[in-house]
Parts: sequence; C-alpha cells; structure tokens
Amino acid sequence: MGNSCYMNSALQCMFHVFELSNYFLLDLHIQEINHSNFMGSKGRVAEIFGETVKEVFNSKTPSIIPKNLK
Repeated sequence: MGNSCYMNSALQCMFHVFELSNYFLLDLHIQEINHSNFMGSKGRVAEIFGETVKEVFNSKTPSIIPKNLK
C-alpha cells in the first residue's frame, strides 16, 4: 500500500480509544451522518471507518489491509 506507516499509527490510536471504537461498533454514527452536505463526503468516510473498525475487531487474522479507507 505504499508509505502507510503514518496512517497505521493514527488508526491504531483511534481504534484503541474505547468510546470511539464502541461508537462505530454499535453503529451509533449512522444516525448522525449528514448525507446532504454538498461540501462533505456525504458520510462515506464515516461509513468506511465504521466498516474498518468492525473488520479490525472481528477479524480472525492479526492484521488487515484498510484499502477502502486509504
């Protein structure tokens, strides 16, 4: 994936913030996504981050490749 060590470090920190991980694992972010903001990503970044959090915590392997997030 290239020079992704900085992204990995940031993601590791974010995944280990209990409240943040729980927020995405329990799909609490779904209710708060603003799909109509023409200047934003229409919630796609939050959705993909949520998918990545679930993949990390539900994975049977020791590592994942967050292609969609990158």
